[in-house]
Amino acid sequence: MSKANFSDDFKREGLEIVTVEHPLIIKEQAMISGEIKRHTDYESGPTPLRVGPEDRNLADEMPGEQALIYKLDGKGLVVLTACCHAGIVNTVRHAQEVTGVEDVHAILGGFHLTGASDERVEKTVDDLAALDPDFIVPMHCTGLAAIDVLKTRLGDRILCNSVGTQYQFE
Repeated sequence: MSKANFSDDFKREGLEIVTVEHPLIIKEQAMISGEIKRHTDYESGPTPLRVGPEDRNLADEMPGEQALIYKLDGKGLVVLTACCHAGIVNTVRHAQEVTGVEDVHAILGGFHLTGASDERVEKTVDDLAALDPDFIVPMHCTGLAAIDVLKTRLGDRILCNSVGTQYQFE
């Protein structure tokens, strides 16, 4: 399905697609990240995914992927990701940069580490540990190997997620 058809399907349902390139505050409660800057040299996009006409078949770095960011007074940031094609460390550092808040309370979402090299997983866990979040909730595309390393290194700060789990941060 082409992008035009995809957009048309939404329009037929009365929905509008809004492209958010820059951070955007929503209802004075949350922030959409805008395009996530790349800070690390080891978190790269999913190279098997390609875009463009055949003569310009390029790796899709997924610049439009977003994260949802909340700031909890006295606690720090809560960062919710999708699949984190930009990398979980890049995403959290971007959240810190756009909000001006250094403290990280919780990181939730997919970290896109399934099938990642041991080296990339170790660097990611090192950098997540340095960010010193209170809680990390690795989900769907994080991968069991990466979750094991996170749990070994960060212990009780790692919360295992399952369908139907609800989180309340106050």
